[in-house]
Amino acid sequence: MKTFLLSLFIFTSTIGYSQAFITRDIKSFGAKGNGRTNDHEAFRKAAAFFNARGGNGKLVISKGTYIFTFWCL
Repeated sequence: MKTFLLSLFIFTSTIGYSQAFITRDIKSFGAKGNGRTNDHEAFRKAAAFFNARGGNGKLVISKGTYIFTFWCL
């Protein structure tokens, strides 16, 4: 009985922590994809968003020309 109650408690306490699978387009993070705008920040925001969700989701990169420029020291 104790094992059952402990299992039930663990199961019900973890239900709220699961997150639904989500699909987001890179443009929702501010990317332009026009071949002129630096889209590095949009990809950084998307990476942070999906990392915070434990990688639970899919990033859609719609048709376009994306520019990445950043400095590495």
